[in-house]
Amino acid sequence: LMLTDQKSLAHVPMLLHGAARQVLTVGFGSGGASWSFTRYKALERVDAVEIDPTVFRAAPFLQDSNHGVWQDPRFHLVLEDARNYLASTGTRYDIISTDCTDLRYKTNANLYTVDYFTLVRDRLNPGGIVTVWMPLGGLGGDTFRMALRTFRRVFPHTTIWYMTNQPTHYLLLVGTDVPLRPDPAAIRSGLREQEVLSDLAEIRLDDPLKLAASLLADEEEVARFVGDGPVNTDRHP
Repeated sequence: LMLTDQKSLAHVPMLLHGAARQVLTVGFGSGGASWSFTRYKALERVDAVEIDPTVFRAAPFLQDSNHGVWQDPRFHLVLEDARNYLASTGTRYDIISTDCTDLRYKTNANLYTVDYFTLVRDRLNPGGIVTVWMPLGGLGGDTFRMALRTFRRVFPHTTIWYMTNQPTHYLLLVGTDVPLRPDPAAIRSGLREQEVLSDLAEIRLDDPLKLAASLLADEEEVARFVGDGPVNTDRHP
């Protein structure tokens, strides 16, 4: 389950973008997402912003997930609060993936506000993609709609993804500055890289049609589902 979480945060936006060169992961975790990003030979830089240095110190004990990604010269660890980093850096990215934990923990909810998503949007290159891990546990219908509505307020072209390889407890929100629909031919092209294919095979998602079928709701369906209503902001969390 955790491997699906980590790998999907990298592979979904990479295969949808098709030409990403610089990416950022918000939250290093066990390092699995950073590792999956490095499976793409054309990628030039993988930054991971992590607030807690003890998380990275645990990485050598989790090499089944991260495979020693810190040895890749394209990988860079940023020990900083994600919001402070995004507000102060001049670096722009083709992909930003936010991997946080349960929204029931109050300190995580400030990475799901309009204010945070605006910081993310402002650090994206044109045509960039943001991918957000959205947990389902403990979110009632109105709260869930508000969380989605908040993301869509900043990214009107929002799609929702649910990985088809196994039951999971989360969705992926994908936001872009232009309408986005999965192209099986483009995904198939991305899977020609053997390291990408092998990484996805570990979670039985090495099939372009299976990946494309993970699109749960397109932007029109998302708009109908969320409707009008309140959003999550720093001032009114």
